[in-house]
Amino acid sequence: EQLMQPSLVALVAVVIVAVAVSWTSSPAPPPQPASVEAVMSRSENAVAVVTVPTKPFGDQKPGTSGLRKTVKTFKLQEHYLENFVQAIFDALPLDQQGRKAATLVLAGDGRYYNKEAIQIILRMAAANGFGRVVVPQHGLMSTPAVSAAIRSLGAYGGIILTASHNPGGVDGDFGVKYNGADSGPAPPKITDAIYECSKKIESFRILQGAGVKDVSLDTVAEHELGGMTVSVVSATAGWIALMKEIFDFDALRRLLARPSFTFVYDSMSGVKFRTSSAMVTVH
Repeated sequence: EQLMQPSLVALVAVVIVAVAVSWTSSPAPPPQPASVEAVMSRSENAVAVVTVPTKPFGDQKPGTSGLRKTVKTFKLQEHYLENFVQAIFDALPLDQQGRKAATLVLAGDGRYYNKEAIQIILRMAAANGFGRVVVPQHGLMSTPAVSAAIRSLGAYGGIILTASHNPGGVDGDFGVKYNGADSGPAPPKITDAIYECSKKIESFRILQGAGVKDVSLDTVAEHELGGMTVSVVSATAGWIALMKEIFDFDALRRLLARPSFTFVYDSMSGVKFRTSSAMVTVH
């Protein structure tokens, strides 16, 4: 035992030295590239245009009323909404300069997922180089009112988040449709182009970073988002102004003032109640 102790100590010493030499002589592992999120997180105000890889879905063929699917399809299938919106942008015959000069109108009829979808589309519009997006307060506006806004603003077009008469709610339907500068639904030439883009899409562009915040839609105001102007406008003023051009409001006031005249109005749970209520009670 006395003879083995020095040999054991020497053996342990040799092993320790060998391990130490091996460790110091091994090359250090190459530094891993930082992810986009890691780079951007270094600044609390950082905003970056990010190209996100994706794969096409085979069922994004829009009709004249746009693309209608269940809320769960749009909300829970990863990149489903982003893919279709990017396909819309890619199908528009606009170069970079044209997008910078273009104004889009963006609104929805208040369906479930409306608020989240608007924020996603705003970030995508900014990342795709559009100069201005006009959104009504709270993101709510009826389809006819959006059409009127496109015409009155001279906008290039508009994206409307609606599934028309289809059932709403978390278990109901959601929809995305594009209207052109004439304020009407996109013609087959455009919807076919959107579908073709959706079938071969490989990525979409969106703003990301610690500095990217939701745009407040509560009050009329102008905001800046990644170099794009977001104009939050009254959801009722433009439509009521148009109605005053078409109908005789003085005659309507006299009618409503008659004691013998009563009526019931039903907006069928639609977003039009906002403008109708304002017209009846204020104007």
